Order: sequence, then C-alpha cells, then structure tokens
Amino acid sequence: MSRYDVEKQDQPRYFRFEEDFVEDNIRCIPMIVRFKLDACGIKLKLSQWSKFSASERKRLGDQPCVEPAQISAYRQYLQQLIAVRTGHEATLLAIEEKPCLGR
Repeated sequence: MSRYDVEKQDQPRYFRFEEDFVEDNIRCIPMIVRFKLDACGIKLKLSQWSKFSASERKRLGDQPCVEPAQISAYRQYLQQLIAVRTGHEATLLAIEEKPCLGR
C-alpha cells in the first residue's frame, strides 16, 4: 500500500469544504488531485488546471494513482494534458520518500 493511498472506498472522494467548487465544474484543484500530484511529482498551477475541460478535471480526480504503474500512467497523462492545453512542459518535482504530513 502506498503512502498516498487516498482511494479507499470508505473515504469521501472530495472533502465537504470542496463541495461548492466541485459542483461548479471542479474549478479549484481538489485535495484528491493534490495528493496524486505529490505522488507523481508534478507541480500543477491553477492557471493550468483552468485550461482543462470539466471531463479532464474529473478524470484527474477519478484516475487511480496508487500502484507504481498507475502513478506512471497518471504522470504521463498529466504531462501530455499540460502540454496540449498550455503549450508548456509540466514542472517536475522530486517525490519525497517519506513526506511529513503533520507539520
């Protein structure tokens, strides 16, 4: 099991505080996507997110990103999406081995 395993069935996909912008075409980057960005090592700016279609945003929330093959597929899809929608390459980040989530 991955340190970023946020895809458990007994957990909500989105937090309650995100309900307003999730219902409005997912206009802000939800936490579920932020966890996946950390897992695959890509920095995504809100200006880039805003250029994605509603279905692309939903896919980024729904697409699994736990196992190594899933993380790789997620990274490749997101890199391609950023390039196509913005005309720029994705900004890559180092993936922390043991992230400190409780600062």
